[in-house]
Amino acid sequence: MKVLWTLTGPWKGHRWQRMFLDLSTHKEISHIYVIERSYDLITYPIRGLNGQLPPPIPLIKPINPKLTIIRYPLLYPEKIFSPYLLSKWLKSIISFIKPDVGVLSSPFHIPWAMSLKLSGAKVIYFVYDEIRYSESGEPRQDTILYENRMVPFSDAIVVTAPILAEPRKHYGKPIYIRPNGTDTKLWRGPHKEPDFLRDIPHPRIIFHGHMGPWIDHNLFIEIAQHFSDIQFIVIGKLSGNASAIKNIALKNIHFIPFRPQHDVAAAVYHSDIAFMPFKTEDAFSKAINPLKLYEALAAGIPTIIANLPSIPQGPGIYIYKSNHDIFKYIEGILENPPDKDVISQFARQWDWHNINKKMIEIMGGK
Repeated sequence: MKVLWTLTGPWKGHRWQRMFLDLSTHKEISHIYVIERSYDLITYPIRGLNGQLPPPIPLIKPINPKLTIIRYPLLYPEKIFSPYLLSKWLKSIISFIKPDVGVLSSPFHIPWAMSLKLSGAKVIYFVYDEIRYSESGEPRQDTILYENRMVPFSDAIVVTAPILAEPRKHYGKPIYIRPNGTDTKLWRGPHKEPDFLRDIPHPRIIFHGHMGPWIDHNLFIEIAQHFSDIQFIVIGKLSGNASAIKNIALKNIHFIPFRPQHDVAAAVYHSDIAFMPFKTEDAFSKAINPLKLYEALAAGIPTIIANLPSIPQGPGIYIYKSNHDIFKYIEGILENPPDKDVISQFARQWDWHNINKKMIEIMGGK
């Protein structure tokens, strides 16, 4: 089975890299072509020069014998709704790849859907976040409009959490739930303690990844203020109001900028608790199925996390509903740490290899 899978960002540093690497190891997959997001040709001189996305230069980059990254820019923005002309523009690359199935990760990828349908391929619309709302929880009329246009070209919808399935049942398409996952082998270590952590004493509570508008950074600060003898670490990216953490005059909050994934895994592995204060009141955050939860669990680290609908129950997962719960959990974990191996073993169910088996079944593999 040949698979085409579109991205909404560049391949470099993408959180799904290891998912694709694993997918290419399955015998049912003859090849997977990942379409890297790049700017269109017409608007690149206006908006692309200062952007972080790849330029509109075609690229074919083999990663291994069964995994290839392709950058194939469009002529003009997808939001200029002339999908038929763009689907003709994509015809040559579809003819070159000859995919059996296309997995499209944005409602704006309608030209890809049309081109794939014309070639006879199966089309899967993949919803990994509640894209009908902004990251701050505001409704997005553009994505709602384009999703309504995308779904008729789709044979099925795949979502990462049950809450994402509910508002899409009215489309009358088959809906499959395929949760997020991680490379559990990477996260469970063992890892050598990173140099950038050695001057930070235990106990350590860590947040890793992107702290954006969907994270309650004020709660993070409040908990750090309450436990002044515990070191709180933020490793990764800050955006929006969360950037204020860098300016907080608290000696027990440590900000470590973006690091390679192996370094992040080592930092989590050498922490005592992972703390994930997701917001729970808006549609975007409610639908999150957090990769960082499965990463921390794979490292054997007990995780205190907000009460989101998709959060499972099991060893190492401490779901809070109030600040009092957080205080109680931190004190209890530090006084009587849970078994690291039990937590790590529990997390193996979310290894990309297992998650990809389910996705292969959805795509039509045996």
